[in-house]
Amino acid sequence: MNRKILTVLLVTMACIMMTACGKAPEVQVDDYISDGPAIAKEAPASYDTSDEPAAEATRGELYQEEPESEKTEDAASGIEGIITLVAYPDTSGYYCFEVAAVDPANLSSRQILSLRLPLIESNQEYGYLVPLDNPRFGNFQDQFSPDFSKMAATRMRISDRSMHCGWVDKSGEFFDVTEALGEAEASGSDTPVHYQAIGFMDNGETFVYEKVNDLNAADVFETIGYYAVSVDNIEPGTSWVVSPSIPYMHNDDSWGWLGDYMPSDWIDATHFYADTGSQTEKDPCVIVDIETQTVSELISGELSENWGVVASPDGQQIALMSRFRNGILNTAGLYVRSLDNLGYDRSVGGVGSIGNGRSSTIYGRATNVDVFCTVLDWR
Repeated sequence: MNRKILTVLLVTMACIMMTACGKAPEVQVDDYISDGPAIAKEAPASYDTSDEPAAEATRGELYQEEPESEKTEDAASGIEGIITLVAYPDTSGYYCFEVAAVDPANLSSRQILSLRLPLIESNQEYGYLVPLDNPRFGNFQDQFSPDFSKMAATRMRISDRSMHCGWVDKSGEFFDVTEALGEAEASGSDTPVHYQAIGFMDNGETFVYEKVNDLNAADVFETIGYYAVSVDNIEPGTSWVVSPSIPYMHNDDSWGWLGDYMPSDWIDATHFYADTGSQTEKDPCVIVDIETQTVSELISGELSENWGVVASPDGQQIALMSRFRNGILNTAGLYVRSLDNLGYDRSVGGVGSIGNGRSSTIYGRATNVDVFCTVLDWR
């Protein structure tokens, strides 16, 4: 498989003073600063299942406390630092994904994953639906398994627009969840099925997908139902129904108050960082309280476009992508800020123009033209 390896350009830049907006938030940032244990990276909650038939297996929790045996997983896999994603369509009809781990101490980076997937327009037998039609996390963090050995994917057969969900491994091989569940087209059938991947949850142990109607309008689809299956037990009859109202999905009318904001990292059981990808002028990065349904400003969007906020392992700092509003559109910086001094940031890297990209413009939301860069995690 041909791969285009994108190197995250690490540059030493002058420290920049930036002032956050002074309006009083409903949630105080100081509430999340302590000398205690690291802030939880996932939010405990319960599955909200619908009345539709489901498999015999039931699930009691959406987000689970990380077992002691898994707390050394990051160290064992060697993945540490600020995890960044750069994704873009190239000029050959492929979509490229580059994941790297950046060490904020010595300004070095290490590539974790590099994929190049054919798009529907590539005139091959199969193409992939990217970017996602309706991602649940603005920074795509749920598209990858924790060890980055899998990336959720939806593959379409060009001839009849049949869509199967699954994931792509590091070699670019597609594992077909739709087929493994026995939900693929019957042999000789003229009726294509349509399933779209949503992502991973429960520390990568659960795969979530949706069944959709193909409206035959470019890449526009109508959701019929949401489902989940254990990654280690995929066979006919093992999936179950999930509700769009649960915090992981946040995709029904009960979440209308969230507007265009999409999560980037959980702070605790009821709060998460979120942003709009700077699609709306001067939108800030925010803290969302799902109990009170309030959105409080974290970092102002007046002077810069900011997105992809994630918490450091100790919960005392955040990392994010940023670009000055009067700056050029083909660069973005990776910055670190301390929660007790949000007006000061430190540059730890940058993303520049992509040589074979369809466009040189960099955004905080994925499109079918531009370069998308964000922060996935900090370990």
